[in-house]
Amino acid sequence: MSTPVSIFLRDLRLQLGLTQVELANLIGYEQAYVSSIELGTRGPSKEFLQKLTHAAELGIEEQRRLEQALHSSNRRFALSPEASTKTYLFCNDLWDRLETLHPALLDALHALLIIQDQVAVEPRIQRTRLKRRSASETPM
Repeated sequence: MSTPVSIFLRDLRLQLGLTQVELANLIGYEQAYVSSIELGTRGPSKEFLQKLTHAAELGIEEQRRLEQALHSSNRRFALSPEASTKTYLFCNDLWDRLETLHPALLDALHALLIIQDQVAVEPRIQRTRLKRRSASETPM
């Protein structure tokens, strides 16, 4: 079970040309801890991430990608108290079925979320009223 942060860590380690043991020694952790993060069975601690960022000399863009990977690896979610009853019902139904959804259905749901983001950003096209042309404006 790979998570976005586990993939990020493995890719970063390979990019640096390090083994799990070498990375663990570099930042002062056990190899088993690095392995469990790469396998996705454990999330990294804040201290681990700080030491990794410093030791790997991550640039601003890499730090942003790491933060995004962490956010995308979230395993716990909480609904706002202001969420509607429909939202609660949908989320609980989705949660109950999530493990059994076909990958194509997950892709379709994700595509719908992307469409929603685009609809929210793009302005709606306002239809303008057509102007009637005069006889002199009409091409012959």
